Amino acid sequence: MTFTGDARGRPAVPFAIGLGIAAVLALVVREVFISTVDPHVPPIGDASAYHLLANNLAAGRGYIRPFDLLVIHKIHTTAEYPPLFPAVLSVVSWFGAKSVHAQRLSMGVLGTATVVVIGLLGRRVAGAAVGLTAA
Repeated sequence: MTFTGDARGRPAVPFAIGLGIAAVLALVVREVFISTVDPHVPPIGDASAYHLLANNLAAGRGYIRPFDLLVIHKIHTTAEYPPLFPAVLSVVSWFGAKSVHAQRLSMGVLGTATVVVIGLLGRRVAGAAVGLTAA
């Protein structure tokens, strides 16, 4: 599908090229932010907790309180954090991305995939212009 062009007779832009540009831009913005704007994750906090939960899940320890294991070396099961995000992040950890930075970069890629999916859904529901705008 393509745009129909504008009133001045400019050529239409293919949807795939527009969506590809949106995806690359989304990835670049995410990766630049992660690497330069906000590269530091505090050792205590939600971001560190999700990181540790993911690594614990990947290691087969289950949903345990991450700071209890880290600080006092005791295992206590928990429902303190929502389960889906640590589960997704644990897949990344299981494949070897165990550092905070590697996990953040991986989530940047996942966020970029979301941009593509939203663009495709928008195109399917209301046309190419809406799909690219949504992306």
